[in-house]
Amino acid sequence: MATASLAFSPEPRVVLKLIDSARLLGREAEVREHVERLRQVYPEAYLKWLAGRPPT
Repeated sequence: MATASLAFSPEPRVVLKLIDSARLLGREAEVREHVERLRQVYPEAYLKWLAGRPPT
């Protein structure tokens, strides 16, 4: 469902939810894919995520 919402709401917080859900399900390849997407498309949000701060 979160993946489908990217079409309507392509923003960092949606990608972060995808990362969280993939991690909970043990889908590490999917986690890496979404982390890379976050890094490339939203570099500021990626850096905040790495630092443990939620993107604004």
